Amino acid sequence: IEYGLGHALQRQELMLYYQPKIDMKHGGVSALEALIRWQHPDRGLVPPDQFIPVAEETGHIFAIGEWVLQTACRTVKSMQQEFGYLIPVSVNVSPIQFLRGNLVETVQRVLRQERIPPYLITLEVTENARFKDEIVFMRTLEQLKRLGVCIAIDDFGIGYSNMAYLKNYPIDELKIDKAFVCDLEQSVTNGNILLALINLGKSLHKSVTAEGIENEYQHSFLLHSGCDVGQGYYYSKPLSEEALSAFMLDQQARLAHLDRIPEESGIGLPDQPF
Repeated sequence: IEYGLGHALQRQELMLYYQPKIDMKHGGVSALEALIRWQHPDRGLVPPDQFIPVAEETGHIFAIGEWVLQTACRTVKSMQQEFGYLIPVSVNVSPIQFLRGNLVETVQRVLRQERIPPYLITLEVTENARFKDEIVFMRTLEQLKRLGVCIAIDDFGIGYSNMAYLKNYPIDELKIDKAFVCDLEQSVTNGNILLALINLGKSLHKSVTAEGIENEYQHSFLLHSGCDVGQGYYYSKPLSEEALSAFMLDQQARLAHLDRIPEESGIGLPDQPF
């Protein structure tokens, strides 16, 4: 894997898939999350958990991270050309990039080269990353916010949650980990935790996203609990750029159809979860 990563970019073996993030109130696509895949010549499609740790250990993560950001920006532009409006996109940032690389300079350079408004880019970092080096983490966050990009805390709720950093750090979005969503139907505790996390995010004026939504019950529970954005297989699996275009067209047609349905019919409204 280490040897292959050294050539993966040059051989154009890396690709991005995009998972839609759904506005739970209105039902439309509010943003996309870029997810990297590796089409290995011998191993086939390799998921990120099998090669990103190696990339972090070897330093390949810096070149790969820049490629991901650049490719995601180009997708934003291609979606604008196709649909006539800009769609925000989020990219995952390794703690190694965040704490040891020239992340701020890289983001600034890519945004300038691709001519993308910074508010359309969200950088996702796991909440545990900040504990590697608190001072560097805070300084990098502040510099990124001055550029105008958005910051999301990924896997929220399963790491070293700390109320002080939620209050003091320039964070825009909390992404609740799918571990609290997957057993929602069977776990009253998970439901209570979700409600608490959503209310916490709301009280701090953060956007709240729930990951791993797989069925109508989970969608309806989170919708009526005040969650802002949903993400998961219930809406869509990660898609290639070509498949994403088809999904967006279907979404536009569906929402246009719902707009024509009289409100009193109740069609298209989710059932109450309780």
